[in-house]
Order: sequence, then structure tokens, then C-alpha cells
Amino acid sequence: LDVGGGHGRYAAEFCRAYPQLSAVIVDLPTALESARDLLEMPELNGRISLQAGDFLTDDFGTDFDLALLINIVHGLSPDQNRQLLARVHEALRPGGWVAIVEQFVGRAPGPAVNAIQRLLDLNYHLALGGRTYRFSEAAEWLTEAGFTSPRRSNLRSAPGTSLVVAGTARTE
Repeated sequence: LDVGGGHGRYAAEFCRAYPQLSAVIVDLPTALESARDLLEMPELNGRISLQAGDFLTDDFGTDFDLALLINIVHGLSPDQNRQLLARVHEALRPGGWVAIVEQFVGRAPGPAVNAIQRLLDLNYHLALGGRTYRFSEAAEWLTEAGFTSPRRSNLRSAPGTSLVVAGTARTE
């Protein structure tokens, strides 16, 4: 499940890397227009579905193994992030995972990246009503939604950007 995945490139790369994988991309109809070409790529064999809708209110479906939220959190308020993560948790099967890629503040690898993060925070607030968040805030939202063991890895190829993963509990 690629939440807000618009262009579909991340889902497509996962599907190329793992031939047994299929993906559903949920985003607004206008955002999904750029992903339409993926549906016809022979190497993807129809394994990508586009689901037009508002990821804050529309149903995702259920029984997904993984949910991607790439550059989504910063555009939402804390309450919207809580609600979205609870909905994502409901869409995952037991033992499923959420992966969040985001510009979390608090571990900037230098003053330039720290300054950029502060400018991004202001921009996200003015343009979207969101902001850059601390990992501790995201970890709290994930735990409240029912996820376990949120952990963060900083991405060396994108200074200031982190990958956060958390799992759902497995059932016997």
C-alpha cells in the first residue's frame, strides 16, 4: 500500500525488485495521472493498482503486508497524522509493517541541513498546515495507533531524511 504515492515510482521499484509483489497506490485523482503509464509496463504485469481517493478519509482495503508513507507526514497536522496512522494500522495484516520516509528534525548532520530543515518547517506550515516533526512525535503516534518498536535510520544519500519503520503485532 503506497499512501499518497501519486507518481507511483516507489511502488514500481518495489515491484520490479520483488516479482511476487503487487501494489495499490492511493492518492487524489489528479496525483495519480502521472502513474497511469505504470499500468502498461510489461515488466510490472499489471501488479500495480491505482485507487483514487483522499487518503485521510477513503478506505484503503485490508490485509496489506507493507504501507509506504513517503513525504506525507510533514503535510499533515499532528491529529491528521494520528488518524492516518491508525487507519494504516487497520489496513495491515498482523505482522505487517509501515515505512515512513520523512525529514525529521533533531539529528541534522550539520548546520546547513539544520537550517534547511527550519526553512522546510516554515514552508510546510505556511503551504500545507503541517510542519517538520521530531522522531519522538512520530514514534508516539505509531505506538498510539498500535504499532510496535518504531525505529529510525538516517538516510546517508539524503541528509536530514530518515526512514522510520514499525510493525504490527503478530497473531498466533
